[in-house]
Amino acid sequence: MVAVHLTAAGTFSELNSLWQGTGNDAVTGTAEPGDHFGDQVSVVNTAPRAQSTAATMRIAVGIPGEDIDTATDAGAVQSFSLLGTPGDSDQWIQAGMVGIPGTPGSDQYMGHNIHFTGTRLYVGMPYGPSGYGALHVLPISNVTGGTIAQTITYQPGTGGLTPSGDRFGHVAR
Repeated sequence: MVAVHLTAAGTFSELNSLWQGTGNDAVTGTAEPGDHFGDQVSVVNTAPRAQSTAATMRIAVGIPGEDIDTATDAGAVQSFSLLGTPGDSDQWIQAGMVGIPGTPGSDQYMGHNIHFTGTRLYVGMPYGPSGYGALHVLPISNVTGGTIAQTITYQPGTGGLTPSGDRFGHVAR
């Protein structure tokens, strides 16, 4: 995936090439066929009124076909600095890490539904681990390598949500 800078005049220049990793670089993970790296992307400037920096410009990349251990298509999300060098500050996100509960399971397709705001990353998991699906809200520090703060999880059957339906978290906006 290539990140570009577009100017108001309509010209553009390449910022970075983002990838899942080769096993011989500093980027977390290794690309395999069927990972679907970049199925969904979401970009945020955490300081919109200031000049963008490697610390404030973030991109989350969905990898819904990622196999984790024996869990086929468990999925993952990878967060990068949009202006920094890939691998310098990437953050790997999967079930059981950075505040997302549970363990990776087959056919969960995590990373198929993501949305960044200036303070949070929303990660929908409509295909598991619960039969209803879930939406996890991660504080920005959880996805930038900072202190792991408490994640909010919305899931039918908990927190006053009716225990019915399926694919909750299919769209995270």
